[in-house]
Amino acid sequence: LANAIDGETLFLGGIEVQLIGIDAMESDQMCLDRSGTEYACGRAATRGLQDLVAARPIVCLPLFTVSKLRIVASCNLLPEGTSPPRGRDEFIAANRRNSLSGRMVRDGHALAVGIGTQYLEQEEATAQRERVGIWQGPFEPPWSYRSRRD
Repeated sequence: LANAIDGETLFLGGIEVQLIGIDAMESDQMCLDRSGTEYACGRAATRGLQDLVAARPIVCLPLFTVSKLRIVASCNLLPEGTSPPRGRDEFIAANRRNSLSGRMVRDGHALAVGIGTQYLEQEEATAQRERVGIWQGPFEPPWSYRSRRD
């Protein structure tokens, strides 16, 4: 079981796990909704990830280490009644439909970045077309927000 630290990071077994391929809205970031009203899109991203992992098992494939207590990984929701994948190939096969990175992009809480632009383009296009989350109104990309804020 995991807890969301923000919209792209989990705390799992004493380790911070950054989800690969996404950049979520910053925790203190504000966006505009359909009517032009400001809302806390950063808190919505954190809440969105927490809702996905709340009381649901997840399985992560560590990809690389950032520090002793921080890794970057691809993480999947484990569907109810299924057992964890028995290896990397099974994990990858289940990744598309169960990916936490994919869900965060599809729910409009994060943007695809880096390698995510290749494997999450369909999820991002769907979120934009359906105008969910950040796509319901104007927003500043999180990397731009961080640069301006810092």
